[in-house]
This record gives sequence, C-alpha cells and structure tokens, in this order.
Amino acid sequence: MTEFSNAVNKIVGSRIKIYRSKNKMNQQDLGESVGLTRVSVSNIESGRHQIPISTLYKIGDILMVDVRDIMPGSKEVEAFINKDNIDIQLRNSCILNPQSLEILELIISKTLTHDIKAH
Repeated sequence: MTEFSNAVNKIVGSRIKIYRSKNKMNQQDLGESVGLTRVSVSNIESGRHQIPISTLYKIGDILMVDVRDIMPGSKEVEAFINKDNIDIQLRNSCILNPQSLEILELIISKTLTHDIKAH
C-alpha cells in the first residue's frame, strides 16, 4: 500500500472510532451491525485494514453520519503524511531527549485529533 493509502486508512479509522464513541457503541456492536468481527473493527479503526466502500456506507448509516464526513480530502491526507514525516524526523533526531519528544508527539497528536473532530 502507498503512503497516501495508509494515511487515508488511518484517518478514516480514527473518524469511525470518534463517531462510534459519540454513538455510545462498542466495537463488537458496530461489527455485528455490519457483519464484521470486533477484531476487524479494531483493525479498521487503527488504520491497519482498508475498509471496503460498501462497508463504509453501512457504517455511515449505522452511525448516522454521511460518508463524506468520514472520508478525508486530499489536503488533509497530505497534512497527515507531513505530520508523520515530521514525527519520523524527530525520532531520528538527537536534539530532543525522550521525554521532550513524547511531549511534542502528544501535542501533535492532540492537534491532529482536534482537526479531525472539527469535521
């Protein structure tokens, strides 16, 4: 899979998790509603598995959210990729100690999560 596809999977998965949580559903309930196992839902939410379009529509219906609100635009994907590349560069850098790096990663993560929740 390409870097772009991986980023899309991670963003879509995190949004599904957010909407599932807003609907007070657990992974088991969502999985049963669309014919998936809890493990499959977990893998989708973590971005490890690409979700079939038909399943994405089923999930959107169950969570009462338009698929367009789950799918990121290309600019969002590029920003996500750039954020991941910054994370990699920071990890490879000797400038920050592990504690400072952990704090910076938390800040970046919270910023990205806030951007996703805003949609």
